[in-house]
Amino acid sequence: MHTTRVALCMFAFAFFAFNPVGKVFTGGVADGGSAFAASQHAGGRNILSDGSELSAVPWWGFLRTPAMGWLVNIILASIVFAKLFIFGDTFIKPGSKVSTAFWRHRKQADFDLAKGNHEAAARNLVLCLTALGHPPPGSFLETACSVTWQMFRQILHWAVVGLVVARRAAGGPRLSSSERRRAAADLALVHHQLNQLHMLGFVPQWSRWQSLTQALAALNWAQVAGRGSLTPEALAEVHIAAALRLLQCFSVRLHFIPRLLLCRASWSWP
Repeated sequence: MHTTRVALCMFAFAFFAFNPVGKVFTGGVADGGSAFAASQHAGGRNILSDGSELSAVPWWGFLRTPAMGWLVNIILASIVFAKLFIFGDTFIKPGSKVSTAFWRHRKQADFDLAKGNHEAAARNLVLCLTALGHPPPGSFLETACSVTWQMFRQILHWAVVGLVVARRAAGGPRLSSSERRRAAADLALVHHQLNQLHMLGFVPQWSRWQSLTQALAALNWAQVAGRGSLTPEALAEVHIAAALRLLQCFSVRLHFIPRLLLCRASWSWP
């Protein structure tokens, strides 16, 4: 899933960097201009134009202008943006089959945790995410793409743009703001519990990088949910767990990021 998103982002960036649409829409104008200039100089003399050649330009000539190239680029960018940030995630809609499957495994995970069966709880939490189409990454490529995507989302959250879009539009217009935040809170807690279980050694088959994806996902969803849907204690725990996981994975190379997260954790606490 995240592999597809990263590939789509790379394709979009490459597409806009090389701008083939702009070249297509402006190429005809450039070719037409050069052809016209050549015809004017063909006899060795400069023939003054009386403007009659403008009437020979077809009515659809305006389609091959830079403005139309920009318009097509904006439309394509909007489609990619909507696919990635609005309709890219499956949310928990009350009463749906996805919601039923999610809560069945979620309640079973809570029951397993209460009994002290942490391995079974981890399996059910993974099934919760799988029911929503958010399975944990398995291969190295999936893990790398997942970490990249979650970090990219965190950067957008710090820039406020990603946070505003996620809170107001993620999941499509059918979800209300309260439903969107509640679903984000539920997702954040599942990712956070999986990260905690790995820290305690109950998910030994995972690498620290696979657990980093859970910590970052919990952080992103917790920020979308906000204090209205998560308790201040839960928000602080998510930020602290993400800071610890980043320190484990990157040591002191990115020490300023865990510090920022710890500051955010202190702000979350009442």
